[in-house]
Amino acid sequence: WHHMRYRPDPMMQVGCLQAPTISWQHAPVYALAVSPDGCTAICRAAGPDLQVWDLQSGTCKAVLCGHKKFVAAVVLLEGGMAAVSCSGDKTLRVWDLHSFTCTATWTGHTGEVHCLAALPGGTAWCERVVSGGLDGTLRLWQLASGTCTAVLQGDPHETFESVAVLGASIVLAVSSNHVQLGTRCKTPKIWDLQTGACTAVLGHVKSQCSCMAVTPDLHFMVLAAGETVVHV
Repeated sequence: WHHMRYRPDPMMQVGCLQAPTISWQHAPVYALAVSPDGCTAICRAAGPDLQVWDLQSGTCKAVLCGHKKFVAAVVLLEGGMAAVSCSGDKTLRVWDLHSFTCTATWTGHTGEVHCLAALPGGTAWCERVVSGGLDGTLRLWQLASGTCTAVLQGDPHETFESVAVLGASIVLAVSSNHVQLGTRCKTPKIWDLQTGACTAVLGHVKSQCSCMAVTPDLHFMVLAAGETVVHV
């Protein structure tokens, strides 16, 4: 791992600072996703509800209600026609972004669902979604049928906190094992969704990781730890 510590430059000018600022009741914003055309954003701020924003006018178009606890992650499907969210209420919900209604609720996780990613391939209603949570499982969902087609079981006491797609059937998941490794240690692992096996363990990161991203060429993974440290 390479470790980089970010030191903000107060003199640095960022062009996007001139863009309009969207606020929601002065609350922190979580679980953000933006449509491919850059016109729509969906996020969770205060409470368990999701807000759909028009990024051109800076107005909230709709509030999506249904989850009973916080929304941990949300993804927009191809074309931005629909969204899938996961929550601390142990469910995933599918949302129609034309009617702003919940079209399906998926159950199966036995703990809070903390991470979510859409797998490539197919139209808006033929994709697959992978989710992970505190029950120590990664679950593969078929959007067309709404069924869970695979369950990948982690190690005892393992919980999944972040997931990213590496290919049509390969995902990278960051997990914790508080019993074996302690509360601050995170473990990135590569999983094959076809075989259900963990194919590689990428070492351990001894810090709290708030988010993860993979470069488009799949050569690098970036983990953000706290406010000033990034692991590559």
